[in-house]
Amino acid sequence: GVRMKYFFGFLFVPFFVYPSLNKISINDINSHSGSIIVVNDKYYLFGEYRVNNDGKTRTPNNQKITLYSSTDLIHWSKENDPIDLTKDPNDFEVERPKILFDKNGSIYSLYFHVQPHRKFSQGVGLLGIATSKDITGPYRVIGYYQIATGKKASTTQYSYEVDDGWKRKADGFYHDSIKLGQELRDFYAFDLYGDTYVVYSAEEGYSVQLAKIDLKNSFAINTFHRLLVGERHEAPIYFSGFNKHYFVFSDISGYRPSESKLYSFDIKNKKLNYISPFARGNQMDVKTTFQSQPAFVFKCINTGKLIYVADKWLYKDKLKYIWKSKYVWAEIKWDSNKIPYIDKTSFKKNNICE
Repeated sequence: GVRMKYFFGFLFVPFFVYPSLNKISINDINSHSGSIIVVNDKYYLFGEYRVNNDGKTRTPNNQKITLYSSTDLIHWSKENDPIDLTKDPNDFEVERPKILFDKNGSIYSLYFHVQPHRKFSQGVGLLGIATSKDITGPYRVIGYYQIATGKKASTTQYSYEVDDGWKRKADGFYHDSIKLGQELRDFYAFDLYGDTYVVYSAEEGYSVQLAKIDLKNSFAINTFHRLLVGERHEAPIYFSGFNKHYFVFSDISGYRPSESKLYSFDIKNKKLNYISPFARGNQMDVKTTFQSQPAFVFKCINTGKLIYVADKWLYKDKLKYIWKSKYVWAEIKWDSNKIPYIDKTSFKKNNICE
């Protein structure tokens, strides 16, 4: 009888239980406003953890960062939470985690936005930084920082699109923030020619700023630029193609979808140039960016396609179901002038990378 038992154990464990072990469908993951990095032909997805939150009692909503891995973007395995601040006395709101690999230090850097006591007080908005030798952790928090404490902007680009009142407002918030450092709200982290940058909504949402993170000098942030001063943007993403660099931003409209706008980035002069709405289609598609707000961009392993991933927020009923929101995935297309966009053919039901 012993041999029989052994045989059954051998037969059933690997073939029967194992494939379903810990595999989660893309619809069941708890991940929002995140980012993907590819390591050893596997996708690693970092994201905000959200649960039902009445706002009256402290819940783990937006106080953890989740991590899932997948080889096909359809079946996911849950990894340990890289960041868990559910017991932190600062009662942080944790948002928009972005993961990068520093080749020189061969270390993974996880960036995220925090608001102490979940309050969006004027001039307050911090960049959290955590690092790990391994993609799956453990991650050690290095610190939480305002941007370039005591420093002035290296360059300023005023918007020619907006009312002078908004520019003056932005200038006021900027000057008030020099002493303690600029606030960072919605942001995106990216590498450009060996340097790491964050682009973010600042000055109470009346401008965009771009700051350089000095990895060799314990993540110090001493240099920053003011862009599109007087314009209101959030939810930035960065990507490049055909030797050009692009940003897409949504408008500031709470969780309601808005018209995300495409800008090209002039690296030498640190200026953004408006191109067009990012979405193409009927008026509704353009005005709501297909009901989505930018979260991140990643490159497919086999095909090299660029994929736009966005939060489709369930904003109705006074945000009661916002925590149940899902991602939408869309392939970034390039027109005959090599301008990037998304349209309805960008969205696919099955594997977006094929």
